[in-house]
Amino acid sequence: MDFARSTKNADLAVKLVDAYRDIVELTETNQQLRAEISKLTEQADIEKDLKFNARNGTYTLMREGKEDGPFCGTCWDVDHRLVRTREGTGGPFCDWCSNRRLHSR
Repeated sequence: MDFARSTKNADLAVKLVDAYRDIVELTETNQQLRAEISKLTEQADIEKDLKFNARNGTYTLMREGKEDGPFCGTCWDVDHRLVRTREGTGGPFCDWCSNRRLHSR
């Protein structure tokens, strides 16, 4: 940038500043895309280890032979968000989406 300012060529200076802005913008876009790829990869890794319980609409995460959960089926299906349910009257209850998932059968 100092080179562009020190030269008497205003056209060159403008082009260099524009090129620098483009580089900054592309770098930011690249970082955003990398973060999105990382998030999608993580979701895919989680999804392959999820087991759906149709009886109460929850998911269980199977990792290293151990079960973790239950997690709200609605939160995962809609937002890909693992939210633990707690046992409420009538079955599992999600504090995040307020969804009562146990169906009486």
